[in-house]
Amino acid sequence: MLFIVDNNINDNPNNKWIVLFTVCLGVMIISLNMSITNVSLPAISEYFTISLNQTEWVITSYFITYVGLVTLFADIGNFKGHGRIFSIGILLFLISSILCSISPSIDFLIGSRLLQGLAASMILAGPLVIIEYYFPTNMLGRAMGVYGMMVAIGLGLGPVVGGLVQDFFGWRAIFLVNIPVCLIVLPLSIKYVQMKINKPLHVNFLGGFLELIAVALIIYTLSIVELGDYIKASLYGIISIILVISFLYVEKRSDSPMVNWGLLKNFTFTSFNVSFHVLYICEYVLLYVLPFYTEKILGISSSMTGIVLSAAPIVMIVFTPISGYIADKIGSILPVVIGFSLSIISFLLLLTLNEHSTMLELVVYYTIMGIGIAFAQAPINKVVMSIVSINNKTSASSILTLFRSMGIAMASSYGSIILSLSIPEGLLTNTIIRGSGIPEFLTGMDNIFIFGIILLAVMLLLMIRVKIKVKDRKSIIGKL
Repeated sequence: MLFIVDNNINDNPNNKWIVLFTVCLGVMIISLNMSITNVSLPAISEYFTISLNQTEWVITSYFITYVGLVTLFADIGNFKGHGRIFSIGILLFLISSILCSISPSIDFLIGSRLLQGLAASMILAGPLVIIEYYFPTNMLGRAMGVYGMMVAIGLGLGPVVGGLVQDFFGWRAIFLVNIPVCLIVLPLSIKYVQMKINKPLHVNFLGGFLELIAVALIIYTLSIVELGDYIKASLYGIISIILVISFLYVEKRSDSPMVNWGLLKNFTFTSFNVSFHVLYICEYVLLYVLPFYTEKILGISSSMTGIVLSAAPIVMIVFTPISGYIADKIGSILPVVIGFSLSIISFLLLLTLNEHSTMLELVVYYTIMGIGIAFAQAPINKVVMSIVSINNKTSASSILTLFRSMGIAMASSYGSIILSLSIPEGLLTNTIIRGSGIPEFLTGMDNIFIFGIILLAVMLLLMIRVKIKVKDRKSIIGKL
């Protein structure tokens, strides 16, 4: 592909830093929005007087369009320019944020979140490609480091900002936080992120459509399970499987597939992608359930809840570079095993929480989870990107992003299913849970923790198996 950039812009060496600032600020606001709404879920549930199932859709609706369309927009960016897709995404994110803030009903809010997820998929479709284009090889590491840090900062600020804004201005205001950032990023992206490609559009739109519908049906199936309609859930589950198979078939037959799915035939590649998926399920299922525990059981304010939930992302900023350094020195398997082990310890400690637990206990237990994720995350990225050929780097990155995003999207569904099956209907509509409702809620929360422990334990065993398997594959050992 031939990239065309305005020569006057490209000749100025300072402009690449403006591009980096613009892209990182846009990505940071997306990262922030992945966690900012969790703190306000109890307030949204009370305001609209809705069930747990409906509340969960405020989060999952965002991820349906984000996960379902990010691969398609990445492919479109390869033909029409990632900068243009990025700018349009910022504009749509601005509009959708305003719509979310004025939502008169829960259905309107969910619809606005679907549009917001679509905008997020456009913004996240090509930032790494943009950065790699504008920065020379000897400066690329520093640029990627800044990018990674801004993502972590966004995740860390989300609960804090959400909690503070919720306490002082109400839940509607959490969506207005996006507006000033979008107004800064939009003109900068239009002026400076001018990468274009002079190639006719040749995209597998049918594959993109099937991927979106498959993602939506998978998540919808989980919501039906939560309602106890297992016959209907089975039917939609079968349809989801058919759609996934159809999507892969269309991709395989396409002259211009979005991703090389043949990479999943590699055991090591697939194992590390699945482990990444599980890691994000466990992280985000905690972000789903803990606000209910802190606000309805402990009686902690939304702002303090935000501070508690920022503990894990903050330590991730510190420990992720350390785990990357360790992986460079001794290989990736050991830090990943350490990461999953620490995560299991964190979930075991969380099982001890009750109505008399202190905020300090929760922060310590949750921080251990953050350290575990940090130890596993960078080595997993390294393995996935290093065991594929140069021609498959983009596909590997897209698959890793898909597995991670599906983990985030499905986490709240899993948490909602487990919780709804464990507690009486309507319990979470109470501002504060008292009496017999306390042990009922704690049982449901413990079931979520047990679910996380099982997933993490299976992945830990899988990583040990990968280590044994890799010993017999010297061609991969050096790359790990």
